[in-house]
Amino acid sequence: SVYVNVDRLWFPWAHSLTPYPDVAEAYALKELLDSTFPNHVYRMEPSAQGYRIAGDLWDYLFTEHRGLYGKEKRFFPVTLEMGSWLWLKKNPVQLFSAMGLFHPMHLHRHKRILRRHLTLLEFLQRAVISSKEWAFLESEKRAEMEKSARSHWFEEEA
Repeated sequence: SVYVNVDRLWFPWAHSLTPYPDVAEAYALKELLDSTFPNHVYRMEPSAQGYRIAGDLWDYLFTEHRGLYGKEKRFFPVTLEMGSWLWLKKNPVQLFSAMGLFHPMHLHRHKRILRRHLTLLEFLQRAVISSKEWAFLESEKRAEMEKSARSHWFEEEA
């Protein structure tokens, strides 16, 4: 189900409902976020659950990176999709703005949005620094995470 008022962290594979090749690592990052900030406001999910499109930039860059470097160097793009419909509800005039449908027109709103996500940005920065702990899983742990991810995001039997 789609929640328009929820900020989502999307990872690649927008072109398909099949699991992302690094779905185990995506789930490991989700678990890390959930355990670090149990009351966070984000819903982490495959981008294809929000929209499906052929030619998604992150799908392309992930595939290119995997082709060049294999699995030795991890490239894990994440998109923050903010619950922008709230902005439109507060200011419907924005629909007609040349700046775009979802761009917050008022400076105070823009600053508030940036402040709201500082904790997430710091978390992601620290996750990158400690990526050996969650992004390069041993085969047994990876299989366990992949099974959990498939059950969680793709409703497959665990």
